[in-house]
Amino acid sequence: MKLKLAIAFAVLLFAGVVRADLVTVSGGYIVTIPAGVTVTSVTIYPGLSGVPDSYATIDFTFPDGYGSSTEFVGGDGNGGSISFTSPVSSLSFDWLGADGHFFGAIVTYEGATVGTVSCDGVCPPSALPEPEESSFTGPIDGITWNAGYDGQGGITSLSYTLVPEPSSLLFLGMGLAALISLKSKA
Repeated sequence: MKLKLAIAFAVLLFAGVVRADLVTVSGGYIVTIPAGVTVTSVTIYPGLSGVPDSYATIDFTFPDGYGSSTEFVGGDGNGGSISFTSPVSSLSFDWLGADGHFFGAIVTYEGATVGTVSCDGVCPPSALPEPEESSFTGPIDGITWNAGYDGQGGITSLSYTLVPEPSSLLFLGMGLAALISLKSKA
């Protein structure tokens, strides 16, 4: 029984879940960011002469990483990125793409592409076309995405497992060995 509890604790220790919200920023921008994150900055860039579009960027952190999300006004879409401070595995995410437009994401590790998700044409909101496309093994250290015109878009939920560091595995192994030795003495 103690061994099962130790294994369950280890799984919970290395699992993470982040969910997303649509946030309205000054000026009417609606930006998709994960719920529960700490917003570190909100920057609004006004349109320049000859470039009518303005945009808002929200930078944020969460316990296992950081990211940013941008919304462009005037129908120029949305984009963003999420970076993990330590590699993760078992990454899955859902996304919101503007109906009739596109969503694309690139999942990376050390600059190399681990996998991609894309939807051209009619994108179903908050769902991937194929569930397999939302799951990636690891290691993974980042996601970069772009979403279509005339609507909000971005990653709406994110779940993953942290890849344990060797020292964490050593402590976990020592704890399991101690539990086993306690069980054999009983």
